[in-house]
Amino acid sequence: MKLVIFLILCIISLNNSLLKRIMKRYDNFRLYDTTTITTTTNKNDGLLFNMEFVSNALNRNMIGLGMPKVYPPGKEGDEWLLWFHGRDDKFSNDIVKLSTGRIFFATSKDGLTNWKLDPDNPILNPSKEDGDWFYFDSEHVGLGDVIKPGMKAQSKFATQDGVYLMYIFGGNNEVQLLNNDIKMKGMKMEIGVAVSQDGSHWSRIEGPAARGSILEVGSKDEFDSAFVGWPSVIEVNKEYWMYYHTYNPTSKTFSIGKAVAKDGTLKWTKKGVVFKAGASDKFDGKGVSRRHVLKMADGSYRMWYEGVSNENIHSIGVATSLDGTNWERLSTEPVFTPNPDTEAWDAGGVGSPYLVWLNEYKRWRMYYVGTALNNSDKAAFGIAESTDEDGLEWKRL
Repeated sequence: MKLVIFLILCIISLNNSLLKRIMKRYDNFRLYDTTTITTTTNKNDGLLFNMEFVSNALNRNMIGLGMPKVYPPGKEGDEWLLWFHGRDDKFSNDIVKLSTGRIFFATSKDGLTNWKLDPDNPILNPSKEDGDWFYFDSEHVGLGDVIKPGMKAQSKFATQDGVYLMYIFGGNNEVQLLNNDIKMKGMKMEIGVAVSQDGSHWSRIEGPAARGSILEVGSKDEFDSAFVGWPSVIEVNKEYWMYYHTYNPTSKTFSIGKAVAKDGTLKWTKKGVVFKAGASDKFDGKGVSRRHVLKMADGSYRMWYEGVSNENIHSIGVATSLDGTNWERLSTEPVFTPNPDTEAWDAGGVGSPYLVWLNEYKRWRMYYVGTALNNSDKAAFGIAESTDEDGLEWKRL
């Protein structure tokens, strides 16, 4: 009799253990099972953190937030790394109204929750605060991209552990006339670069231009004569490709340009405009702007980009290219749009996409900026994950 009871208890224990393993696998699968997607929304869906979080953590009154750039854990450690820029109320009101100002750094164990802001924040300030009043970013600085380059670029600064390169942009105290009637201080932005060994302590590298930048605005008749900003950089074979965007005062549209360098740092050659606004009635009819470009497994290139409609609504679209220069939209419709819940934190617009591949699940994770409806100043960071391997369908987390 005792033997029978013992055998029954073993079977129950085995089944419970098996059931737990099955449920764990089911939970992992369910995260990406498209059959679980519903049309219901919550006003906080996808919210990573907002300006209030940064304000409280750093004892600063933040009035702008933008451009999240994220690295998953690697050989350097077990934390997710996040860089972003933001503006506090210490900036003069006559500086062009953008989310740029200073650059910040945060870490998380899972890339989703419990973000910790580095005690050395901000990690980069306007250059005039370091005594360099004549630099291109003396009044405000913004984050473009962060990469860990190959050895050709690293050789200039190489240590045993390698380096990070941060591509930045900003403006000085020069007043620019835009659209023949709008005067803006700090709008004539240029692009620069900084270097770090740990991701949190940075030094600018002085570029060859008069104000220390690595990429200047174009001449009066060129497409990028207004400003060059928001650079994103990828390493392709023995070259570095930089994508940036600008504004055409004549057509009143945003477009994306490309520049190429051998060393990834100082000597860049412009290749002209590579991606323009869509049809006037489409989501990107007013232009294309902040973006993330990646090389895909099949050798092609894909760009997730922020489109601006003629109603000033910001959404995210996708384009593809075989050579990184000639781009075609995968659709004339966006793949990620503002939350339909008018009370949601990102009901006003979504943009600044940055993608990370989750190899375990064969899915993409996207970090983005969202704004409230009728209040574009109320910005926060969000997170969504794709329900396919192509990054064309998304669900807020």
